[in-house]
Amino acid sequence: MQLKLKDLLGTSEAFILEHRILNAITIVGVFLTLFFSATNYFAGLPIVTVYGTLFSAFVCALIHIYSLITKNFKYHYILAFGFFVFVFLPLFWTINGGSQGGTAYYLMFIFAVLKITSRNRNHLFFSISTFVVLTLLIGIEYNFPSIIIGYNTREERFIDISLSLFIALIAFSVVLEIFSTSTVEPLTENYYKK
Repeated sequence: MQLKLKDLLGTSEAFILEHRILNAITIVGVFLTLFFSATNYFAGLPIVTVYGTLFSAFVCALIHIYSLITKNFKYHYILAFGFFVFVFLPLFWTINGGSQGGTAYYLMFIFAVLKITSRNRNHLFFSISTFVVLTLLIGIEYNFPSIIIGYNTREERFIDISLSLFIALIAFSVVLEIFSTSTVEPLTENYYKK
């Protein structure tokens, strides 16, 4: 049996455009975090960075499987952005050099996807939540700099930030490709209440 892209993203009959975009994000999240697990390991970064990225890959895979099984956009949205805002962002902020690392690129990507995929009040909640989490992370980093895992060399920082930038751009390109090649289906509030 040949696996097709629509099997991973969901058909347009069963999934609205925003839901397919979130499915794509979780798939991309799995592969990107697996990639980072390998690069962090071979770069000799602290083992917590390897485990952190593996954990993120596992959670993204679970969220994606949940989405395909239940076809529930509302809870997929809450699970996906809840994870990325409340777990992924603080974790990678800590293990990737804080404000001196590449996590800011992922934050911009998360925010852009949030804007594209939200049609209801979830957008306001996660926008405020993201600002609160980011403010707390900056404040904690400023007051307790020792909890941030920094870079040993300038080369490590350069490689991490460069990879983060390219990966965020690639992931955003995937989202825009899905968005530009799909039609936006009419949506009622009942869809969110499934």
